Amino acid sequence: MLRALALDEKALGPESPDVGTDLSNLGLLYLELKRYAEAEKTYKRALAIEIKAYGQEDHSVRDTMNGYAMTLRNLHRDEEARTIEDHLRATGAK
Repeated sequence: MLRALALDEKALGPESPDVGTDLSNLGLLYLELKRYAEAEKTYKRALAIEIKAYGQEDHSVRDTMNGYAMTLRNLHRDEEARTIEDHLRATGAK
């Protein structure tokens, strides 16, 4: 996964939406591996790229936001997670 990310960054540029997708997938992997600090950093970068490319209401952005919120919960940063979850609920996330 890291190799695919590096290849996409080189071929497409570091701000490419495809790089954002790679980062979101990597964030999920880190979350599943309980590597929460890495997941947080990766999700933050993914969100910056995806929001710029697609806007906050895009389904892939919302998926990344959900993963980021789960990461924050695991880091015991419940208030930050709640803010994201509230936004997702208010804007129609399932």
